[in-house]
Amino acid sequence: MPCVSNEERAFSVQDSIYLFKQQRNIVLAFEKAKESDQKEYLNAKRSTYEKLFLEEFKKWHIDDPYGIKLGQALIDYTEYEKNVVLTHDTIYFLVAMCPCLKLWPWLGKEIADGDHGIYTPWAKANFDPTYVGFEKVDKLIDEAEAMGQIDRNLALEVYNKCMNGEYQFFNSI
Repeated sequence: MPCVSNEERAFSVQDSIYLFKQQRNIVLAFEKAKESDQKEYLNAKRSTYEKLFLEEFKKWHIDDPYGIKLGQALIDYTEYEKNVVLTHDTIYFLVAMCPCLKLWPWLGKEIADGDHGIYTPWAKANFDPTYVGFEKVDKLIDEAEAMGQIDRNLALEVYNKCMNGEYQFFNSI
């Protein structure tokens, strides 16, 4: 069995903290959203993310997520997403969610059949190449644009910054 490095363990623990922080951001966005399909989507996502982070906390024996020392990449990424929630319309937070929602299934397609040692079950569980949940967010963004409720330049800035957040977070190990 291959040895798992401290960096790899740290990434997995930090990823569970990402889920926790993202669930908190989703709750903030839900509370801020006006009644709409966006609010309905966020309502569903807040329980999904809560289930995910609680499962990960159980695996990693995390009782207090605030007791975990976070890497700078995770801090920057989650704080930026929180800032989007607090300073922009809800639709921009949905834009901020897209890189994560799209990247993981794409990675699943790229590494679908590989042997990843001890991480093979984790990769299969997390990098589901058949996941299409991002399509609902894409539809909500397209609808907002059709109604003139989104600034393409701001949306692109948010998307790019969050895609870079994903890159920096993955690259942090």
